Amino acid sequence: MVGVDNNLFVSFLFIRYTSVMNFEHGKSSGLPLEVLQAAFYVHILGQDTESKFESHIHPDEIGAAERTQIHKNNFFITLTEALKEIYPVLRRLVGDDYFEHVAHEYVYSNPPKSGCLVEFGEDFPSFVSVRPEVQKLLYLRDVGRFEWLINEAFHEADAKPVDKSDLESFLQDSYGELRFQFHPSSRLFYSPYPVHKIWQANLQDNTPQEISLDDGPCWSFIVRPELDVEVRHLHKADFKFLNSLYDHKKLGKAIEDAQKVGEDFNPQQTLTDFIDVVTAVNI
Repeated sequence: MVGVDNNLFVSFLFIRYTSVMNFEHGKSSGLPLEVLQAAFYVHILGQDTESKFESHIHPDEIGAAERTQIHKNNFFITLTEALKEIYPVLRRLVGDDYFEHVAHEYVYSNPPKSGCLVEFGEDFPSFVSVRPEVQKLLYLRDVGRFEWLINEAFHEADAKPVDKSDLESFLQDSYGELRFQFHPSSRLFYSPYPVHKIWQANLQDNTPQEISLDDGPCWSFIVRPELDVEVRHLHKADFKFLNSLYDHKKLGKAIEDAQKVGEDFNPQQTLTDFIDVVTAVNI
């Protein structure tokens, strides 16, 4: 039986559904709440082979089996729809039917650990990509990772960028010693495959295009500075520069790192391009 203390989703699921489960006189036949919650959770996942949970439901015009089946269906449908929202391009690449089939298996074997739906599905790309039917699609996992970062960025907290005049003052006084902090939604992404092109070409309103894997690699910066998530394509040196700043390196050291990757790296231009997502400057 599932340990309730180790799975916060059990309590969430129970509270969400059991208000209409029709327990006799609103009680649970004397069972401790955590035991009833765990039994409900196991039953929803189809692991209650002897239907012990249904014995605690007071019969009426809707039978116990029918009543719990409604919630089983809702459970899997809700989580499958959540995965569809997070991974629209991944779904398009493998097809609707296959996606739903794999999503159902994923929900069954990897149910949520909390009641926060936006935290569900991070490892779904890995779950899909190892299946023998799609292993030839080498880029599939990275496309999924890319979409997950977009999902994360969308749900991150808001933050105001640093005032441009303040930043200019810092740059004049202590140029090489500065450390930058970026918008909470900022994400850096790398793949040896042209993931950004694959993603862009397979968005819902776009006509699928044939893309060569030789068009990679992909360096991208994902951020939601205002209402919408933006994906900014990077050159390798820009990626190295931003990655060094993310590692809390000083600006001078980050520039050195980037110039080792690309001698034509222009720190002034890159700073200008990303000043709108710098939220703090420290010395």
